[in-house]
Amino acid sequence: MRSLVLPPPVWREYRFWFEEIGSTPLDVPVEVHPRIEARRLAVEVHGGPDTELDAALAGQEEPLVVDDPVAVAHLVPGAIPAPNWSRLLLDAHAEGYGAVGGAIDAESRADRRTLAAYIEIVLADHVAGPAAPKSKPKRGT
Repeated sequence: MRSLVLPPPVWREYRFWFEEIGSTPLDVPVEVHPRIEARRLAVEVHGGPDTELDAALAGQEEPLVVDDPVAVAHLVPGAIPAPNWSRLLLDAHAEGYGAVGGAIDAESRADRRTLAAYIEIVLADHVAGPAAPKSKPKRGT
């Protein structure tokens, strides 16, 4: 029996505004309400302990909580948030955004491979409101 080896896929990226490819733009005024009533963010870390991440979370502009969060952020070891990260996430939810995701700045291919296992969690940092994860946060005060 012979094995078949397929070449890696060739990814092509095409970006269009829907109007550019024939769709009629929906121009309807919409009233957007805040997604959160209180500024209470919890963090759940998926993976092993990380002292650098723990220190970054302890130094956030908006303190993290364990009890009664209105939003839960999901991070992995090595994903070190900037000091203003908690404020920016809560600001986005206060402006009406339901899901907020950040960028990943992987320094090497090895870092990208390590983070690949967690990519869905990292890209969807957290969700606020009724769809928020029901898991118990592991970090915070």
